Amino acid sequence: MRKRIPYHTYLYIAADIIAILFSLYIATIYSTSPLVIKKTNINSSNMNHAYIVLLTFIAWYISLKIVQPKAEYEKLFLFIDLINIVKSVAVQVVVIIIGLFLVKERVLARHFIVAYAVILVSVTLLNRIILIYLFGVFDKSSKMNRYIILDEDGKSEMIESEMRKACPEYQFVGYLNGNSDKDTTANVIGNIYKLESMLRSHSVNTVFFVLSESSTKYFDFVVDICQKKYIDLKIVSNVFTPYSSNLSYSLVGEIPVATLHIDKLSESSWRTVKRFFDLLLTVFFFCTIFWWLVPVITVIQFILNHGAVLYKSVRIGRNGKVFTIYKFRTMNQALLDGPNGAEDYITIKNDPRITSFGRFLRKHSLDELPQFINVLKGEMSIVGPRPLEVAESQLLRKLIPNYHVRDYICPGITGWAQINGYRSGNKDADLMKNRINLDRWYAMNWSVELDLRICLRSCFKVITGDPKAY
Repeated sequence: MRKRIPYHTYLYIAADIIAILFSLYIATIYSTSPLVIKKTNINSSNMNHAYIVLLTFIAWYISLKIVQPKAEYEKLFLFIDLINIVKSVAVQVVVIIIGLFLVKERVLARHFIVAYAVILVSVTLLNRIILIYLFGVFDKSSKMNRYIILDEDGKSEMIESEMRKACPEYQFVGYLNGNSDKDTTANVIGNIYKLESMLRSHSVNTVFFVLSESSTKYFDFVVDICQKKYIDLKIVSNVFTPYSSNLSYSLVGEIPVATLHIDKLSESSWRTVKRFFDLLLTVFFFCTIFWWLVPVITVIQFILNHGAVLYKSVRIGRNGKVFTIYKFRTMNQALLDGPNGAEDYITIKNDPRITSFGRFLRKHSLDELPQFINVLKGEMSIVGPRPLEVAESQLLRKLIPNYHVRDYICPGITGWAQINGYRSGNKDADLMKNRINLDRWYAMNWSVELDLRICLRSCFKVITGDPKAY
């Protein structure tokens, strides 16, 4: 059984390594400062730094084994309990002192060890809070997870029992089977063909489907509904499962479960990597460009064009949720406020509603800069399918098969379709189908390398101007 590597584990490892190196660096600066040397008469500047670094990492590994020796490696990094962090650092300090004693390292001042311990506790606690926040552990919606079980094979009670032990935060709603509604078995709330209405009426966000030879006839029906309703589908099966290339495997208690991923980013570990990538680039952008360019554009906009500086619009986001997007206003305020100004959401070449300065902003994609605020709020990503107007999205959903796949991931400031020439909205159905197909291709083939390529090509278009941006 193939099990995908939990890539987010590497983020925890990287966070601990950064915490150790940062603590070593600050503690070294402090202990070698003239004030400390004068007070202690011990010059720590002659310490063997390579040995100290090696010793601290050995101490870190030993502390993990001692503090939580029976835990899985991934879970060792999830504790945010301050007591456990202090215990872990205390073990590290003891190991470091023993290691220094064995090599007769006398020049290391106690100020270094104390400073290292205090800084490491603080930095470790901080990185735990940040990483747990990124993984959504404090997300209130996680307490509202509700699931139902589709079963004709008699495994429902076993799954429900294992879920109760392994995932107590999930609330069990009931079973659906292939029999008639007259089934009076305990916890049976209907038959499988009523799945869609049950998802809506019970606010379900996870479905367990026990796939057997007798229930394979429901497979396509169940997958289609779960995809359209953005439901997490988990399969318990001893028979061949279609879409095997899109499955990842895990255990719920003692039960092996396959999770169907419509796109690569439906895995939480990959979403976390992408979110980390977004925040990293956004912080870099805010520190280098945003802080001065946005005020300049705001002043010019205020001088040249009367009216609001920003334009707000309701768009469709991940899993079909609506959100408010921010842009620099590029259209004439009077025409925008007119009877047909905001009604026609598709712009055309030489659109009379667009101001001269607005045309410049659009050509160089500078009108999109305020959307970095949406990225910080978690409503958008830097790279992804462009968010569409509600009316446009509803229309395309009717015209294009499997359109909903693009809504499985966060919309982006730039995207694969945009750098391939499909920028603005278009009333040509064939062109819009090509644009949506490119969005779906991105969703199925996402990688960090692909995002970097798209960002670099987008930067080039920002500098040179995009002739299709109107």
